[in-house]
Amino acid sequence: MLHLNRQSIQKDEKEWKNQGFQLYSFDAEKVKENTKEKPTWLHVGGGNIFRAFVAPLQQALLEDGTADTGISVMTTHNMAVIDDVYRPYDNLSVAVTMYADGHFAKQVVGNIVESLGCVRNREQD
Repeated sequence: MLHLNRQSIQKDEKEWKNQGFQLYSFDAEKVKENTKEKPTWLHVGGGNIFRAFVAPLQQALLEDGTADTGISVMTTHNMAVIDDVYRPYDNLSVAVTMYADGHFAKQVVGNIVESLGCVRNREQD
């Protein structure tokens, strides 16, 4: 069984691809390092629209070498998004596009390098 985390993406790459998932090919560790050294993009509000439409655009820039940093995402009101949607899955998500003919395109979005909750009582973030 596949699990949405970075270890599974590396270890089970062939199976992910056999299941029809498009995987990122950039060096995720290097992107994470670059982002920590020179943060470029902090996105506030990492909901569904961001994960399905906006984040894949930055991922495309990473894939073609136009960019070398990922995205830090934060929320100011719903910590469950960070604690339940991002962190348990190593900040990965799957963007699924359904076409009129009934087929699906499934892309693992892997360019989110950190997820933060921005509230007073959350000092670790």
